[in-house]
Amino acid sequence: MRTKKSLITIDMLILLVLSIIVTVPSFLHGSFALTYDGKIYLGRIQQVYESLRNFQLPSEISFIGQDHNLGSMTAMYPWLSSLIFILPLLIIKNGFYSFILGFILLNFITGLNFYILSRYLSRKRNVRFLGVVLYLFNSYHLEEMFVRNSIGEALAYAFFPLVALGLFQIWHSNNCGILNLSLGMICIANSHILSLFFTILVLAVLEISRALIRKLDKKEIIDFLKAILLTTFGSMYMIYQIIHIVLNNRSMTTTSRFFNYISPSISFNEMITNHLKVLFNSWNIGLIAFLLLLFFVIESLKVKNVENWVIITWIALVSLLFSFGIFHLPSKLFFTFQFAGRIYCLTVLCISLVAVIYFDKSKTNVFSTLILIVMTLILGVSAVLNYRSNPTITDPAELTSNFNKNNYYSMYYYSGCKDYTLNLINGKYSEAKVEWTNSNANSATYKVKGTGKYLLPMSAFNKVHYDVLLNDKKVKTTKVQNRFLINTSKKNNIVNISAKATVLAYLSLLISIIVSIYICIKISNNYLVVIREKK
Repeated sequence: MRTKKSLITIDMLILLVLSIIVTVPSFLHGSFALTYDGKIYLGRIQQVYESLRNFQLPSEISFIGQDHNLGSMTAMYPWLSSLIFILPLLIIKNGFYSFILGFILLNFITGLNFYILSRYLSRKRNVRFLGVVLYLFNSYHLEEMFVRNSIGEALAYAFFPLVALGLFQIWHSNNCGILNLSLGMICIANSHILSLFFTILVLAVLEISRALIRKLDKKEIIDFLKAILLTTFGSMYMIYQIIHIVLNNRSMTTTSRFFNYISPSISFNEMITNHLKVLFNSWNIGLIAFLLLLFFVIESLKVKNVENWVIITWIALVSLLFSFGIFHLPSKLFFTFQFAGRIYCLTVLCISLVAVIYFDKSKTNVFSTLILIVMTLILGVSAVLNYRSNPTITDPAELTSNFNKNNYYSMYYYSGCKDYTLNLINGKYSEAKVEWTNSNANSATYKVKGTGKYLLPMSAFNKVHYDVLLNDKKVKTTKVQNRFLINTSKKNNIVNISAKATVLAYLSLLISIIVSIYICIKISNNYLVVIREKK
């Protein structure tokens, strides 16, 4: 028993080392290449940080960052899982160093979740870590974190293995499956909405397929219903925030209405040259993952019986081909997902899973798997180093800012983001020219010049309680044309707009926390029961 505990401790140390190795190359020379998405994310976590520091929940309205246009980014983009980045900020104070620590924590959790999944599938430690390294160091994951800075997607990516574990356990009538599936889905829901919708879609397709081949029984249906119930209550805070904004407001500015596919030629060229780019048409899964997929496809054609790893292999292949537009889908239905390359989260999860299942059953020696691990590590690290030393800028979307220990606050002040703001409705009033002066967690202050009635060029959401101060005096909040209408009598004016979280926001968060803690306690108790039984 002591030997087993020692091995687990060593494995945790290995996971920590791997999380440091995957993170550090992006921060060499004391800077980080921060993209448009990265700037938006910094503003979001800064607002949450300032709120929590004052023992408050953040407002649904984004007062910090996002060009100070008072959009609803805080409500529409879940932030609870971003505590991985916010908690270090509460301790370290320096935004740059806390960002590094946040990435190390994120990658440790990502590796840990896949490690837990691989322990369920294999007893071979070398095989488990092959899966972990493939999942951590593939080009898609590296590009997601360190090139695009899509932190919300990277957070969701960390919890896909928990969903897969819960799924396998439910299929094998293991009651822990309900808990693991629920916890994984709650974490994804509190990370990235599009990833949540995609996961639900994949689960629905899998269960419908099982129903068609008559493998779906009554117990499995009940287990899924229980998981749905737990997930709903565990995600209550996120659900309330989004519903409160969406149901009461129309004509919000959102993202692109086109569904963009990967270019096979550009993607293949970037993979061969081991380069990473921001542009959606160049995303790839990395050379090792791609070669392993080809190997598994060839091997799957040799087997007589359709085993689990064979099915997962073909899911990976179909998802890869889908990203190229071979299975074309109407843009009007799928434009919300924006990029077909986002399906690579499924592709690399499946490849990593197959690697664990296949090499666990095969007679492959330890040396061969270690070679694969080392090659994946080297190519992953060198891909990030190539990007940092020689970024190829062919589009404005690829422009970055050097984020360092001295310029944290200037990185998120102006992002140019208009997402989840309200479109101006044509009417009798025109927008005033304003100058932003400062913001805190729940308010923003502006200078307004001119006398008369003007619209402030900031979104005014329905069913959000605002307090508006004009020259330090509280005035009635009048919303016209999706904007704030003010009547000024002076040439130079100071306007302060504030909004706080609602009572229902606090209540829904309390429900989410209680359910999540309950699930974690139950999982821990089940784990302890298994240990006692093995004694």
